[in-house]
Amino acid sequence: MAQQKTYNFIWIGIVSTPHRFTEYEERLANEALLKKNCYAIYLTAEELEDFMKFYEGLLRPRMHNFFDPFDAA
Repeated sequence: MAQQKTYNFIWIGIVSTPHRFTEYEERLANEALLKKNCYAIYLTAEELEDFMKFYEGLLRPRMHNFFDPFDAA
């Protein structure tokens, strides 16, 4: 029987809301996320806007428009 692999991943992601979470809301969210080995970075939509401009203008085009050298089409 093949042995199953297990991984120890940690997910770190952005939680974005129109308004900042209260300390209580953030604590509740963190407790739920930690059970799944997840860690959140809390940003408001306004704070996230500058990062998204950078992502859309610089990172996304470079990470999503690769030429496949094996594509025969």
